[in-house]
Amino acid sequence: MIVDSSVIVPILNRLCNFQWCWNSSTDSWINETEWINYNDIENEIIEDAYHQKKFDVEIDGDFVINLEFLLQYKKDNEFTVRPIRRIQLDSNRRNDQLRKDRFFMPIATESSLASEQIDDTTGNRIFRLLLSMGDLPRAYLFLNPPKNCKTIANVVEDAAKGIIKEGTSIGKAHEANWIAKQLLAVKDSGNNFMLCSQTGNVPAIIGKTCVALYTMESYFYKQLNYVTRYLCRITMQQVTSYGPFCYLIQSFLQEIKSVPEVTVYRGVDLSDE
Repeated sequence: MIVDSSVIVPILNRLCNFQWCWNSSTDSWINETEWINYNDIENEIIEDAYHQKKFDVEIDGDFVINLEFLLQYKKDNEFTVRPIRRIQLDSNRRNDQLRKDRFFMPIATESSLASEQIDDTTGNRIFRLLLSMGDLPRAYLFLNPPKNCKTIANVVEDAAKGIIKEGTSIGKAHEANWIAKQLLAVKDSGNNFMLCSQTGNVPAIIGKTCVALYTMESYFYKQLNYVTRYLCRITMQQVTSYGPFCYLIQSFLQEIKSVPEVTVYRGVDLSDE
């Protein structure tokens, strides 16, 4: 597992008062109106490099962000140059934007499990039942029973390793490494807690970090949702990769006794007409 060793501020301690964006106009050096925000994790990767006073930083898609001249270009094609900029927002407040992909994502209707994709569990009815229900947390527990003496810190390490493996396989190595680094930054708080079938064993700082990472706009929640919704395509590797994270976040959320009443708004795109 390869994770950048540079110092990183834990996600729970970060200010949310900045937004990096790039100009998408065909005439980007003249048109100053068509700016597109980087997703939440790209935003953090660029901000980290900005505070570390780096000359440039690479993000997924083979893009290089030049922080000295505020430019974005393809790694192998410097003629794809686009201006970028950093917007300073009000204290601890992110730039509000409609999250189309998160809330308009279709719900899968496929539910049968493809046995040929999990050959080594064909004879295990309990395990296959858990997968058929999309219960990755308990499927992960089934593969890692309490007798294995794993700590929650070990589970965090499993989650980080799995996220890097899956992210790299779909061309999202930079975002996956950033997510893994955030998880590993809080793993030590789980050294004295054992993996078990009961809830309440995931320290709050680990649980809150998982929630924060899952709710950020990035490839991660899309991929995780896809895996848990399209059960007919799930693989044993995906169970091993995403099961630990699912266990951590579900165990933490099940322990929350109550939440304050909040108002939820539904975003809709409207035409000028």
